[in-house]
Amino acid sequence: MIAVIFLGGCVAMDISSMNTAEPLGTNRVRFGYNTGMGASMYYVADWQNFVQNNEEDDLTFPGEMISSFEGAIGVTDHSDLGAKAWAGLGSAGVKILYKNSFPQTSPGTYSAIIPSLAYANTNVGYENDDGEDLFDHYSVVGPECQFLLTKKASQYFSMTLAGQAGAYLYNVDEDSEKSIQTSLIYRVGLGANLKIDVKPMYLMLEAGGEMMQSDTGGVSFLPYAMVGLGLN
Repeated sequence: MIAVIFLGGCVAMDISSMNTAEPLGTNRVRFGYNTGMGASMYYVADWQNFVQNNEEDDLTFPGEMISSFEGAIGVTDHSDLGAKAWAGLGSAGVKILYKNSFPQTSPGTYSAIIPSLAYANTNVGYENDDGEDLFDHYSVVGPECQFLLTKKASQYFSMTLAGQAGAYLYNVDEDSEKSIQTSLIYRVGLGANLKIDVKPMYLMLEAGGEMMQSDTGGVSFLPYAMVGLGLN
């Protein structure tokens, strides 16, 4: 019998946008703290097996609560460079983002594209029959892209629609089997957020849904919600 001493394997990915298309402006900064639902890539990677081998009432929701810190700086009047780090139940991740805002077509309306690179990982520790301590390593890495459209209703309120897509390499390095398993995970989705801006603080509320598919599993749908507080 193998005794698990740390319950893990659920690599959490932050699938929220929590951003707007409006640029910060040169040398201006933004910091934020967010909490809400992320995607459990472990369940997404093998979702078809979970569906086939479990009763409907016993299916595990492919989501995981996470908390994140993020920051960004305006490198030009139309572009920002940012980073986000998050943690879930035993896993952690980081994301590097570059936002390019397009020229405005009308007052109070902004559009932007945000390419990014994301990485998350976790380790599962356990003891085998011989009393050896073993560890399995789970990781996810891949590029993402967002397209944002923001309408600024006033100096205090703005609403953003975000279209998102990503492709990830999911790796499982099993110490007990001395093997590495690899699969691909794809995602597309939509999200919308409301930003309440009372300088220098802001409150952001976001909700959306993601369609995720693995080449070794099936298709799963994950609704999510996120709330954030920050300074800009």
